[in-house]
Amino acid sequence: MRKTTYFFILTVIALVLAAWVTNPDEQQHHEAARIKLGEIVENTMDDFGLKKNLLTDLGFDIGNKYIDSLLDDCISANNYLVCSTTVFTFNGQKYIIGFGAFGKVWISDKVEEGLKKEIRNGIIKNNPLFSR
Repeated sequence: MRKTTYFFILTVIALVLAAWVTNPDEQQHHEAARIKLGEIVENTMDDFGLKKNLLTDLGFDIGNKYIDSLLDDCISANNYLVCSTTVFTFNGQKYIIGFGAFGKVWISDKVEEGLKKEIRNGIIKNNPLFSR
């Protein structure tokens, strides 16, 4: 075999080993989901004109405790040795919301779109100010 073939094989083996060693654990998936959920809450507050102040900070503190318990119950990770997925379980349904590899976890932007839609629907449907 030629030198380039050996180099290619060694490179592939090195990449697979690096992916295996740096594959994110379940805690990293939880942390990435918590950060993404916090960003979604903050963005949603901005959408409704709520600015950061003492009252909203108190709400954030209470909300963060709820978010942490929600994530403990609903977020898990599937490990595929060289990569992993973030799984959100709700009402018995499992949804893949993220992907992890090389020490990093990416949560899909579709999560933000879906949650914002649900929040808007919940606020508008359950608020008499929006009823017509």
